[in-house]
Amino acid sequence: AIPAEPLFRSEHFWSKTKALKILAVLAALCLALPTSVMLWEFYNGETYVLASSDELQAMQWIKANTSKNAIFLEEPSTFPRIPFETGRRLTFAGELYAIQYNGIDLQQQINALMNERSPEILSLNLKQNNVSYVFVGSHEQQYEIAKTVKDLNYFEIVYSNPSVIIYKLKGT
Repeated sequence: AIPAEPLFRSEHFWSKTKALKILAVLAALCLALPTSVMLWEFYNGETYVLASSDELQAMQWIKANTSKNAIFLEEPSTFPRIPFETGRRLTFAGELYAIQYNGIDLQQQINALMNERSPEILSLNLKQNNVSYVFVGSHEQQYEIAKTVKDLNYFEIVYSNPSVIIYKLKGT
């Protein structure tokens, strides 16, 4: 009877460990579920729009009329529209992406670029970053760049529809 007792305790210990592991997994799932549901509702709700129909039309134009090596500037975002829809490159795709995949943080520089008021300085900075096009859609309207690129001494309109204008940096 004495040898059977330690074996029983060992089995009892392992069953407690398994139960705790199962409880930990269930607790993690219960914590993650509300967040997942909230994210799903946000991205599938009526208020979230990755790209409007005008922006999608502009992206079709980009795909058909620009080089595959063209670099664009659009609002820095976790979910950039242009690469997803056209395969074209961006100068900056958002802070988390840049840090995670490139190990650099350019958020301050890009915010400064998006809020630049001088067309000459903007033009020079874009050239330094090999940017040829500036996409101005609904997301970009909140930045100064939406006004700055209107200077036709430095930028030319290459595409326009009711809510999107695509500018090309002169000399690129």
